[in-house]
Amino acid sequence: QASLAERAAQASIVNSRKHLLQRTAELKKLAMAGASSDSELGRLQTRVNSMQQDIAKLRSATKDAEERLRVKQMLAEVVLRLRTTEGEVDKVAADVVPQGGEAPSAESVERLDKRMASCKKQLSTTARQVAVKLKPAQSVLKQELSAMRSKRSAAKRKLDRGIAKAKEQRERLETADLIASAVEFVEKADRAVQQIGRAHV
Repeated sequence: QASLAERAAQASIVNSRKHLLQRTAELKKLAMAGASSDSELGRLQTRVNSMQQDIAKLRSATKDAEERLRVKQMLAEVVLRLRTTEGEVDKVAADVVPQGGEAPSAESVERLDKRMASCKKQLSTTARQVAVKLKPAQSVLKQELSAMRSKRSAAKRKLDRGIAKAKEQRERLETADLIASAVEFVEKADRAVQQIGRAHV
């Protein structure tokens, strides 16, 4: 719509300019035309020139808006993927912190590991898509892709923190299992020693 309006305005200015030139030529032929008519035509010419500059500014703004719209349409899939992944990363990061301060079970840590691996894969895929599109990108597209790269990096940092917390939880579980196993063997050995002591008494 903007480009149609721009073309109509441009055509109107061209017609006005032609009309002014014709009237100026006609006035020069007339002996009665003096300085007042010349100044009036000069003001009109200035107005037409000003309108021409306004159209040039509007044309530039229209091109920018069209470019932004084209970029948004072109990147819609990547933006959707990034938003979905960011949401999943937020959920995973929230789930890493155990509810009520209780230790997580081995099954919940395993499920969390699978979800984090999926998020990591999605972030890697998004990073590749952004990198491929960023290489030849210019102006608006480059700005949008750079912003997406920043968002993806923030999501990756959050996920990495979650992975570190999950690793810590997994190591606590493994430590608890090792200690429980060692306690069991020590208690078994202690019982055996006590039986030997009773047998000697």
